[in-house]
Amino acid sequence: MFEAVEDPLDEAYLLYCSLLPTRRSASHLPLHNASVNQKLPKLSFALSDEICIQISQQRNLLSKTGVTGSVVWDSCVFLSKLLASLPETSSTKPPTFDSDAFDFWPPKLKNSSCLELGSGTGLLSITLASSPALQSPALLVVTDTQEMVSLAFKNLLLNSLLLSRNKSTTIRYIDVNGTDHRSFIPPPSKGFKSQANGSMTTLNIVVTELEWGNTKMYENLKSDVGQDCIEGFDYIFAADCIYNEVCIDLFVLTLLIVCRASKDPRPTVVYIAQELRSEEVHSLFVGKMLESGFRLWRMMEDKMNVGSAVVFYVA
Repeated sequence: MFEAVEDPLDEAYLLYCSLLPTRRSASHLPLHNASVNQKLPKLSFALSDEICIQISQQRNLLSKTGVTGSVVWDSCVFLSKLLASLPETSSTKPPTFDSDAFDFWPPKLKNSSCLELGSGTGLLSITLASSPALQSPALLVVTDTQEMVSLAFKNLLLNSLLLSRNKSTTIRYIDVNGTDHRSFIPPPSKGFKSQANGSMTTLNIVVTELEWGNTKMYENLKSDVGQDCIEGFDYIFAADCIYNEVCIDLFVLTLLIVCRASKDPRPTVVYIAQELRSEEVHSLFVGKMLESGFRLWRMMEDKMNVGSAVVFYVA
């Protein structure tokens, strides 16, 4: 299902000289933005028979320098659908550092701590919090720039009924002034199923700004979140975070700050969905990941969507 990535130039050649041309010839539609309409103020995503997520977009913010997350991109849709389509599992066995990519997939989210980088509209985080197949993490921290996390918070509240299915959910939004806005979403009064031991399933969602590469801001985040993430996160998710070379160093530095040390018996697992645009930028990104000590695997082509330009990595 996954194959190891060992050389950035070989990876770029494979993707841009073989994979993308093959996908183009097999599809009659454009490969970029094939799953989204960025002109609409609101989108609906039916990720499964049970999950239909409503997302508000703010296209007007795209005119601001450096702002890209105010609309939905294909990579986020791909990863959300991939996660929502997983078979239901109750396994909580964590991966070990010597594991290969098969042990890292699918994620064992039950009672885990998860972090999303570059959350944008919040679609991926909403999927992580609502998909019955994934079980529920105990903690989900949703991060981006201050302007974007306010949009993610809005969309989380928009989908509050999904978030409260079979669990009790608390959403905390920490704004630019440090004010903590809390919304408690109780489970439905009818049809609620507790855990096997009779205890209530709970999910804590924290929505807050995180500047990539800013160690002090990350320490403040840990202080705000509390004990649940003091030892680091189990899983990190990122969709379409690398779109030019300026992003690469700070993104990888953030992973190094946030991930548990490689000698930790419970390594942090990183899931990255990336749209193929610039061959040079993608090669630099893969090279930086490998140079920084990450082991990298790419999902094999027969598991991917031929109608898009998205690739998926586990690190």
